[in-house]
Amino acid sequence: MIFLITKLIVFISFKIYKHNPNFYSKHCNLNMGLNDTDIKDISDRNGRNRNADVDKNTGAGSKKFPSDLKTLMVWAVLTVIFIFVPVLNETFLRIIFAWTTVLFIPGYVLIAFLFPEKNDMDLIERIALSVGLSAAITPVLGLILNFTPFGIRLNPIVIILSFFIFLFTILAYLRLKNIPEAERYNENFGFSNLSSKISDIAKFPEKPTDKALFVLLLFSVAFCVFTFAYVLSLPKEKEKFTEFYILNEYGNANWYPANLTAGENFTINVNIVCHERGATKYMLIVKWNESSEILYKRFIWLRDNETFSENFAFTAKDTFKNTTKRDFLLYKDDNSEIYRKLHLWIDVQI
Repeated sequence: MIFLITKLIVFISFKIYKHNPNFYSKHCNLNMGLNDTDIKDISDRNGRNRNADVDKNTGAGSKKFPSDLKTLMVWAVLTVIFIFVPVLNETFLRIIFAWTTVLFIPGYVLIAFLFPEKNDMDLIERIALSVGLSAAITPVLGLILNFTPFGIRLNPIVIILSFFIFLFTILAYLRLKNIPEAERYNENFGFSNLSSKISDIAKFPEKPTDKALFVLLLFSVAFCVFTFAYVLSLPKEKEKFTEFYILNEYGNANWYPANLTAGENFTINVNIVCHERGATKYMLIVKWNESSEILYKRFIWLRDNETFSENFAFTAKDTFKNTTKRDFLLYKDDNSEIYRKLHLWIDVQI
């Protein structure tokens, strides 16, 4: 991750220097081997070129909100909807919206803010760098959340990603509105123009060998896309299981009664959570030290995702010396085999 972030910083620094050679001499006291006269000439020449372009393009940028940034904001809103709305968050569209928001949009809006002009980088560089920056931005935001009281949870991650996207979308628009429309990276943005640019980039090769490889590549990509869509469309069968655990009388998983005297009473909280995808019958049995004597027996019916929780009071017997254990046995659906088994070690002093 550090290596990736370092390479991205170097690439962005190179782009900034390429676009504005006197940037580092102005902010970092570095002149890259140029004297003050050369730097002034370069700055004046860049200023004249920008002024000439502004005069040619009526001197002002369009105030209209860019279509690509507007699309990304709508996409981010849809992502939040598909994450939190109960019915929509169970569809495969949630995965598509979430992965795009995490691995593409943050880097794209940051690149749009840093490099708003079309001469800064071409389309392929912009898309590749957007993916790379997004892969670096998201862990950094998660690291920031780790040092806050909110922690790395779903809600804080969605909020901070959405805030980052909307913040840099607005900042990118503020920079773009002062740039002539002909100089913007997203000039005449639209699906028809975008498809023409992609077709210009991916021209069909002329050589027979290249044609065969190109067709094979297209079939491979199509096969991967259809396979991925098929896997997402398959209904996922949930795992069947049952949670079975014991707590102390205060509902905590510590400070169990371990050292008791004969005749002393103690309380154990027994919990059963059904995840069997249907109504299930359980039988709970409590014994001392795997003896034949049954201290407690109860039949319990639970629906899917239903929880059984109840406190049970017991008395330490004087017939057991030193360390002994209490067995909590759970049977399911009239099965004679033990389904779940828990032990509680207790030291009984006479």
